[in-house]
Amino acid sequence: KPMCDLLIREAKRCAQHCRLKLGQISVEKLGLKEAMTNLALNCILPSVGWTSGVSAGDFEVDGSVIYDGDKPLFSDFKFSCDPADKWEFDGSERSLPTHKDDSYYTINMCLGDDFTGGSVLFENAVEIEHQICRGIVHPGRMTHRVTPCKGQRFNLILFVNLRNNKANRHLL
Repeated sequence: KPMCDLLIREAKRCAQHCRLKLGQISVEKLGLKEAMTNLALNCILPSVGWTSGVSAGDFEVDGSVIYDGDKPLFSDFKFSCDPADKWEFDGSERSLPTHKDDSYYTINMCLGDDFTGGSVLFENAVEIEHQICRGIVHPGRMTHRVTPCKGQRFNLILFVNLRNNKANRHLL
């Protein structure tokens, strides 16, 4: 929980300091790319049984802290998002329609705040409720969507991809 709270505080501070208008702040902009890469490759993926026979050096990690709240972070903050994300709005509820991530693995960690809903529904069959300071790890190419969410929520989304080199093409 302290790490989740720290990431939320840093995301809020960075958003206000940089006057960001987007609902997402890259881990690089937060100065946390190396720490999040180490977290993903050395802690999270091994803990879920990742032993694919390739080394951590064969992967790269990118990601963002995403705020998808129904209230502004500060007075002139306006929620918007990456145009590639097709968020749907119904009043104060938001949802993300069925999609696949452009990643080998996706790590989706709920950092918290005050929200309801926002579960991840995989293949229209398995629904996983977001729990604060818990993560969901899945193959990026797995079809999923985010169910309607209301309130203020922060997630850490990390995309793990193979480095683009010929030695790893057989793993795709």
